Amino acid sequence: MNKRLYIYCLSIISMLVIFPTSCSGKNSKDMNASEIIKLVKSGKDVLVNDKVIHDDLDFTTLDKYYVMAFPNMEAHIPVNIMFSNCVFMGKVSTTGKTSVKGAKRKIDVFTVFEKNLTFFDCDFRGEVMMDNMTVEGKLECSKSVFREPTSINSLYVKGSHVGFVEMESEKDFSMCYARFLCDANFVNAKFAGRANFLGMNVEGLQFSNAEFGQEVDFSNSIFSGDVIFNYVNCAKRVQYSFSKYQGDFDFIKSVCQGDVSFERSIFLGRIRLNKSQFDANVELKDVKSFCLPETDEVKLPSDTLKWNVAKMTEVILK
Repeated sequence: MNKRLYIYCLSIISMLVIFPTSCSGKNSKDMNASEIIKLVKSGKDVLVNDKVIHDDLDFTTLDKYYVMAFPNMEAHIPVNIMFSNCVFMGKVSTTGKTSVKGAKRKIDVFTVFEKNLTFFDCDFRGEVMMDNMTVEGKLECSKSVFREPTSINSLYVKGSHVGFVEMESEKDFSMCYARFLCDANFVNAKFAGRANFLGMNVEGLQFSNAEFGQEVDFSNSIFSGDVIFNYVNCAKRVQYSFSKYQGDFDFIKSVCQGDVSFERSIFLGRIRLNKSQFDANVELKDVKSFCLPETDEVKLPSDTLKWNVAKMTEVILK
């Protein structure tokens, strides 16, 4: 997974060397958000490097919309969008409301990116509101910093890559009900506020070396591939409950200072908790798995760990 990310990042840098910016011939680092929207409307790929982008960037402010399920509509972006080493001073949004002739009230508009969407090494100074966004290509937000509350709920990525490597969130970060048709990589991610990943439906998930300063929630999720939380530090309560883990679940050499819940979760693959430290309560009510977890050198608040292993029962059919 990391090798693929390296190759993808290298391709980003190469493209930016060839196309330093397609947005403006000016030497100034300052740029208005309206210039980006004009480029999208012109049908050109947006490749922006080393710019300070002023005003709110709203990807729903296009001239043409598609009816999704009235009163909801979609704004389609048919080009690649790529930002590298950029600072966004205003709000960045992919969801909004617009007036339609003959309608008594404004309708909701959501954005569909038909190709790749990249925010590499970017600094978001304002709020990020990207709920109900669809990315049909790859999504890259690695090395980016989110300084205000971030909401990317109901994100749907159809491409072969989702990268949030070394990202930082200084306030609350919400990515509830995300659906990825690929693995997602959050290695070395840092969350100072609450992190909410409730209801994820993804392939593999990689969160090694991540830091969670407040509560974090991965409950009610379905993971089709391996889930890796090695060398993770969780300062508050962690929820892994009511989820289905179809691949292996690794939680090795990690530390949980608050309560941890695996209540009613189902594990179909291996479970490895080796050398991890749990300082508070570990909730295991109605947990089901097909094998015992590996617990070598694990530290628990009590001396025992009660775990339910599914048993094979012979049934005679008539």
